[in-house]
Amino acid sequence: SFEKLNKLQAALKDFSKSIKLDSKNAPSYSSRGLIYDRLGKYREAVKDFSVAIKLDTKNSVYYHNRGFAFRNL
Repeated sequence: SFEKLNKLQAALKDFSKSIKLDSKNAPSYSSRGLIYDRLGKYREAVKDFSVAIKLDTKNSVYYHNRGFAFRNL
């Protein structure tokens, strides 16, 4: 919800809390990676997408998003 309201810092905080509660939740890492990307924090985005890929190797969206974050670096 915060992301849709363009409250990116609040969204980042929520996704970080979600990861803290469940460190094996690939969608949370991916979503936080998208927020980092929107904030211009591409290294952090790449790290989060990489964790998401490690947790779910079959989700092509994670690879795609990581590629764009690498390109933005």
